[in-house]
Amino acid sequence: MAQNSEEIIFFHYRESIYSHKVLWYLKFAGVQYSECVQIQPPIMPRPDLAALGISYRRIPLLAIGRHVYCDSRLILQVLQEKYPLKNVPLSGSDKAVQRLLQDWNNDQIFWHATRCLPFERSAFASSPAFLADRSEAIGKPFSIEAMAKERPESYSYIRALFQELEEFLEDDRDWILGSDEPSLADIDAVYIAQWIVTNPLMDGMLPEILHEKHFPKAWAWVHRFKQAAKDAESKAPMPTTLDGKEVYEKITSAPPTPTHGDISETDPLNLRVGQTIEVYPTDWASNHVDRGELVSLATNEVCIRNAQGVLVHFPRWNFRIQAVNEDTISAESLSKDAIPRLDRPHRLFYHPLSPYSRKVYMLAVELGTADRIELQTVVVAPVEYPGWSDDVPTVAESNPLAKLPTLVLGNNGDGVYDSKVICDFLEDEALTNKRSDPQPRNWRLRTLHGCADGMMDAQVLILYEKKIRAENNLLYQAWIDGQNEKIMRGFDELELGVGRGTLQPPAKDTPASAAECAVACCVAFLDVVGVQWRDGRSKLVDWFQRWQERESFLKTRPDVDWKTGDAADIGFGRDVLDGKKG
Repeated sequence: MAQNSEEIIFFHYRESIYSHKVLWYLKFAGVQYSECVQIQPPIMPRPDLAALGISYRRIPLLAIGRHVYCDSRLILQVLQEKYPLKNVPLSGSDKAVQRLLQDWNNDQIFWHATRCLPFERSAFASSPAFLADRSEAIGKPFSIEAMAKERPESYSYIRALFQELEEFLEDDRDWILGSDEPSLADIDAVYIAQWIVTNPLMDGMLPEILHEKHFPKAWAWVHRFKQAAKDAESKAPMPTTLDGKEVYEKITSAPPTPTHGDISETDPLNLRVGQTIEVYPTDWASNHVDRGELVSLATNEVCIRNAQGVLVHFPRWNFRIQAVNEDTISAESLSKDAIPRLDRPHRLFYHPLSPYSRKVYMLAVELGTADRIELQTVVVAPVEYPGWSDDVPTVAESNPLAKLPTLVLGNNGDGVYDSKVICDFLEDEALTNKRSDPQPRNWRLRTLHGCADGMMDAQVLILYEKKIRAENNLLYQAWIDGQNEKIMRGFDELELGVGRGTLQPPAKDTPASAAECAVACCVAFLDVVGVQWRDGRSKLVDWFQRWQERESFLKTRPDVDWKTGDAADIGFGRDVLDGKKG
């Protein structure tokens, strides 16, 4: 049995053929490893990995001490270096052949193999959760019907695979590299062929062009490998089992073993050690982004240290590595003692019925900086209207647009306006340690921020139309209908955002982002004015219900004083809050 100086923990699930590759190597090498009692679920979320601050969604992953390796190609490379297979000496050309087989199968053949399998026979075909999960991963609808339609074309690619294997084995060698025992090249070459040949879903479905009579050597090799893997498993040590808490404690408490903390001087990315970077796959599951401090960058591998102190490794093939603006925050980065001292508090011109004002103050509560803000209730409107526009001159001194919210800075009296800009200011003010955000904002989440603001804009315009223009016989119903259509399309987009995982359930111990606050305020605002949006949007209903229990949400209700929590006299707009929108 191969001796381990550090504990190995394997994250996988049974149906993953990429997991099979790693399991075969562990068995052939006789490596002792551990796995979670709860094997990783085939769909998101995966709490064991989320607890480690890892956003990467693909399986498998392998931990060695505090180092977590992503992607089966990198995992196998690391295992080969640490635990080389006995009796399988490899030359440089052997390693090159192995990598070519690996990349060809992984990048070209795998997707055609998935189309060959009749998923309509699988239990996954009737699982809405599975279909939604895979749609989110690939960035488009996962259609079993479309896969079946493309199946004949994919058969031709699998036939080409079997033809290549037949030619590799034409001299009657037992294994791909001519070794006495299976090598990593066999593992990389066999996993798709074995998946097709031995998969129960293929019973009676294998096309004649792939039958054994056409590729006898390739089929014999597949069965030979299957038997060798079975024999190796019978001799290998049994894995130990750990629960999620044990996994977290073992990885995060492991000593930080040395890493190559450098970057090649000739690397074209011009990054530096310690810089905050993002890493994500470019072929699929690209919206799952990991962010952290750059530890090392080699020809074939990048390593980052994430917010949990875990050293996460990725291959460079089919992965994007890029520097990021260090303008996001993490829960650990918030320290009131380090936030700049104010000569006097900031003043927020707001109204409790303004969803944009609520978004801003809700974020301040999330960041723990609400005590630095004084609230001044004002009423503004784009035209003079008694009771609605009384404070326009006051607000206009700090904001020429005379719109809400407006933040007057305590130290210099400057006005900061537009709710997005104020949110950026509050986050920058709270940012004291530019460590990586465990759940970084991505373009989809930022887009939903804009979507939410647009929906609120549309409803505000409807309210003006019904209140001010209607009283002057200027109401334009078709225009109102158009705004309502925008709002309902926006709700569909928010529902999709929850289904994709872009809008996550609010975490208890982590400040929510400005975008999440914006969506929560948008839904609350449209809810309170009577928009009927719940039918057919169960995911968003559940997401919003969790937000309604959050402290920042409860503290910023329109009918309570945001500072004291007492019942508030809203005054103007009471009819809106009561649902009387005419």
